[in-house]
Formats: sequence, C-alpha cells, structure tokens
Amino acid sequence: MAPAGVWWAGAPFPPPPAPAPNAQTSDEEMATLRATIKIRKDFIKVLQGMITANPADEFSIKVLEATEGEVVNLTTRLDALRPPEARMTQCLGALKHKTTIHTKLVADLATMDQARAHLVAQVQAAGTELAALQAEYKTLTQASTVLAPAMAAIQQLLE
Repeated sequence: MAPAGVWWAGAPFPPPPAPAPNAQTSDEEMATLRATIKIRKDFIKVLQGMITANPADEFSIKVLEATEGEVVNLTTRLDALRPPEARMTQCLGALKHKTTIHTKLVADLATMDQARAHLVAQVQAAGTELAALQAEYKTLTQASTVLAPAMAAIQQLLE
C-alpha cells in the first residue's frame, strides 16, 4: 500500500474537489458549472481515446466512470439553478421536437406497412406462378417425347 497522497494504477479515484464557496451569485455559479462541465466533457473524450487505445487500463476506466458521474451531478445542479421559465422553454422545445419525430416515424411505419402489403401480394403472385410452372413441368416430363439423356441434361441445367 502506497502512502497517502500518492497515486498508482490500482488506486481508487478520489472524490471530486469540493464545490466553489456559496458566495457566488446564481449566474456566477451557473457560468462556473458550465465551464466545469465543458472541461470535464473534454477530459472524458481524452479518456475514451485512451481506453480505446488500451482497453485493459482499469485505472482510466475508473477515472472515466467517476468523471461521467461528476458531469451528471454538475448538470443536475445546473438544471436546478435555471429559472423555471427557461426549463419550461427547453421542455417545450424538446416536446415539439419529439412530437415531430414521432409523427414522422408513424408516417414511415404506415409507408412500410403499405410496402409490406404490396410485397406480400407480389410473393403470393410469384408463388402461384411458380406452382403453375411446376405443374406444367411435371406434366411435360411425364408425357415427354424427349430422350432420357437430353432430359437428364435439361434437369441438370435447371438445378
């Protein structure tokens, strides 16, 4: 076990630093949180690159998990500081966006259902034509005047 304050590959990730003192105004705290979130997200990208290069690096994985958790906590705090009007505006925008996506998906599904029905009809028609051709072939092979070696060659071509 290494002495306190020393880092090594198997060390657990330390707790995040204490938040800034509460002497900040709400706007200042929001600006600080936004900047911190941006820095943490940039760090997450770096960690993801390191993990991609070396997937067995457990330390980087632990740091990534802790950093992602910190970003979630900071984002939650930032959302709590936003005024209700801003949250409502954001929610309304997200609602409109999801409504648009849902409407488009429903229309796409209806189009696909029509295409599927058309395809089913084509498959049934092809199956009917195939059955008729197979019956005709069977009739022709039973009453055939074609010589046996020629018939064998024809059947070999068809297979």
